[in-house]
Amino acid sequence: MTETPKYLESNQLVTDFYGYWPSFHDAEVHSISINRDAILFEDVSDVILELVVHCFQMTQTVKEDGYFELVKHSFVHFEFKEVDDVALAHFNHQNAIYELGFSGNQEGRFKVSIDGAHGLDGSFTAGKGRVISITPCDEEGRIEPVDSPKGFQPLVDRGRLSIKHESHRILCAKIFCDSCVGEPYAGQVSVDSA
Repeated sequence: MTETPKYLESNQLVTDFYGYWPSFHDAEVHSISINRDAILFEDVSDVILELVVHCFQMTQTVKEDGYFELVKHSFVHFEFKEVDDVALAHFNHQNAIYELGFSGNQEGRFKVSIDGAHGLDGSFTAGKGRVISITPCDEEGRIEPVDSPKGFQPLVDRGRLSIKHESHRILCAKIFCDSCVGEPYAGQVSVDSA
């Protein structure tokens, strides 16, 4: 069993959903975003890296087609701050990974390693990290409606995201409130079909 990186804020969103911290074996990186426009302090910029990974749990059940049954599909959305030593390569149409590894935490820093099977691989270091959300989805990465029989509900560390129509597909969303000046909106958000 992979050790939970306790230094990641809101890591319990993942462990509550899966019952453990996964290795992310055979998961797929769907998006990666690197931004240097955040302010660390005074006039010093911070580098923020966000990563969205399609993850699942592999069972011991073998399906008729000869493959293991995969359950508990989700998108895990990470945010890392004070990022440096970025060495990432080969991002493409499919970014399957062997493992998403977290190591260290010496002097308040840790390393994130993406061991690529096909597509993206590499590593970076960070001073802070958190799980922004874990959003259940189907095996194709489609997010089910909240009122579906499966009862999928996105789990977020602030606010609530509701998806009411099957045709909407949201991998990650940042919603800002005019009165909050740069702070993410902490209220309830609904996406309905027109």
